[in-house]
Amino acid sequence: EWPGGIYASPTLAGSRPGANIAVTWAAMMSFGRDGYVSATREVIRGARYLIAGLEKIEGVEVMGSPVVSCVGWTSSTFNIYNMSSDLTKKGWNLAVLQFPAGIHIALTRRHMSPGVIDELLSDIRESAAVQMLNPGAAASGAAAMYGMAAQIPDRSIVVIFRKSSGNFTTVLDRTENADINIGALLFLS
Repeated sequence: EWPGGIYASPTLAGSRPGANIAVTWAAMMSFGRDGYVSATREVIRGARYLIAGLEKIEGVEVMGSPVVSCVGWTSSTFNIYNMSSDLTKKGWNLAVLQFPAGIHIALTRRHMSPGVIDELLSDIRESAAVQMLNPGAAASGAAAMYGMAAQIPDRSIVVIFRKSSGNFTTVLDRTENADINIGALLFLS
């Protein structure tokens, strides 16, 4: 019943292998507390900027009240999975959600590079405009598969799929090799 949708990992380590812990520790030693606090503030400012931009886009609604670095959005007007497909074609690898359907990004320091959030907002704005032309359009491609999985009434089928899938991968944010781990930032403040 996890609201993030289907998540399966073929390894015992899941999405948090030991290498990530070692890299996080090394980054913490390199940045120091002051560096992490500064980076955290920068990412939070970026998240607030993204939220403010999303709130101005017709057909797009921010999910919840994001306070740190994860920002999700949805639409009650059009199929959000179609927007996900559009953004993927533009090079964005954002995570899709179920219950409710949505898209989210976990912002990192890498996203704070000049113009990155503005480019994302521009691509979201462009996709929303296209979606608003035909808001009842059914999802297609990978988005259709993900949306279909959300409609499975017997969730035990998802467990069977997860167990039988030896090579299921997750979607990472656009800068999967970011040089800072926001999760570690939260423990330092």
